Amino acid sequence: MLRRWLVVQLRNLGIADDYWFQQDGAPPYCPVTVRAYLKEIFPGRWIGRGTPHQHTLGLHEAQACANALWGMVKQKVSKTRYETTDQLKDSVRTAFRSITPQMLRTLNGAHADMIDI
Repeated sequence: MLRRWLVVQLRNLGIADDYWFQQDGAPPYCPVTVRAYLKEIFPGRWIGRGTPHQHTLGLHEAQACANALWGMVKQKVSKTRYETTDQLKDSVRTAFRSITPQMLRTLNGAHADMIDI
């Protein structure tokens, strides 16, 4: 999926050189070959095992922050009934663009100080 879909999409959008990839550390994603590929595609811009950019949050804390962020987006997006998938996608993009740094700082209260914004 990474090689066949994500990287292709990033290149098609012209944002591959600006994108950061965060690996969750699951064993299937940690072989040397995968890390070498990530190093090649996202030089200095990926977070995971074996990189200078180690996770600063534990898995549970990061998951709690991600859930809170998706909750914010879902709250905005679920107010409308969409006719097409494209309308839904546009609404999700708009909701993410409306998230401010201050809103991110409030995610998961106790762990907000660990989020580097």
